[in-house]
Amino acid sequence: SIARISLRDYYSPYTDTRYVYYRNEPSSTVRLYGYVRYAGDTEYVYDEPHDYPLKHSSTNICPDNHHPHMIDLGLPSGTKWACCNAGASKPEDYGGYYEWGQIADAPSLTQIQELINSCTSVWTTLNGVNGRLFTGPNGGQIFLPAAGGRWGGEFYYVGSGGYYWSGTPSEYYDNSAYYLDFGSGGVYCYDFYSYRYDGFTVRPVAR
Repeated sequence: SIARISLRDYYSPYTDTRYVYYRNEPSSTVRLYGYVRYAGDTEYVYDEPHDYPLKHSSTNICPDNHHPHMIDLGLPSGTKWACCNAGASKPEDYGGYYEWGQIADAPSLTQIQELINSCTSVWTTLNGVNGRLFTGPNGGQIFLPAAGGRWGGEFYYVGSGGYYWSGTPSEYYDNSAYYLDFGSGGVYCYDFYSYRYDGFTVRPVAR
């Protein structure tokens, strides 16, 4: 059977450029020391190390540096996500902090849930900026920087958390709306502790 192999916390020397590989750079390889334990057995079966190429599709990167671009992640709905936050000029920039409803092309609650459920994501850095890298079913990727948020004129969780408005108001809380919330531990979608006048970032979508 084919299984995904995580390279996180892999302590032997290797080259992993999944998150920093751009076109026109030479391909890299990773050396994996394979071992398996078959169902019903107690002993591991070891194999000789093998070098595997790390290849990246052109769908994983922006066509050029003239941002923003709309990225096709291969989502069931066909929704495309921008490579940059609203008000940003490159993927790792925080962009602007907006009250709810100020950005017309914010994703809906359904689109945020689709992003969470259909993509894999990892906490990583891009050019020294913390955030989460989302990888879609087709290998397309977007990086959402951990821009934090603005409450009462003060900024919190910058570099450790991301708060991204949806375009969907809360069904349960007055003057609140749904938002994407993430950190190093996971990705969530909430509609509480967020007043519509709070300052969150926005990642636009093309419906």
